[in-house]
Amino acid sequence: MTETLQNPNQPQVKEPERFTGHKIHLPVFEGPLDLLLYLIRAHRYDVLDIPIRQITSQFVEYLTLMRDVEADYAGDFLVTAATLMQIKARMLLPKAESQNEELMEQDEIDPRRELVDRLLEYQRIQEAAESLRIAREARSDLFARSL
Repeated sequence: MTETLQNPNQPQVKEPERFTGHKIHLPVFEGPLDLLLYLIRAHRYDVLDIPIRQITSQFVEYLTLMRDVEADYAGDFLVTAATLMQIKARMLLPKAESQNEELMEQDEIDPRRELVDRLLEYQRIQEAAESLRIAREARSDLFARSL
């Protein structure tokens, strides 16, 4: 993928080694949900341009086709979708008016920041899970010595 310019105030976005998970099909994007989250985090897509309803509909359709779905996988999706909806709602709501509107705008936290923080935490967990999987595979060929 091409390198993006990062804002010094934004956290560095590390590209995962591989993208997995449920593939979604949107007018502005087609591919794994993990890739879409990476692109939003890297500021290549605006969260307001992402139709969460379509993502959710496609995921529900996927769930109905699958008989056995891992609870962790479904839970990860639900958390991500809920976070995206919360961020979009915050960005769409009108700003409160006051005499010190400029001060409020400066103090107001970008609602996308919460998503970035959650995505970074999700990425760390995914990397840790991958490390554990690799360690398990490496140790699967080892046998304990009996006494």
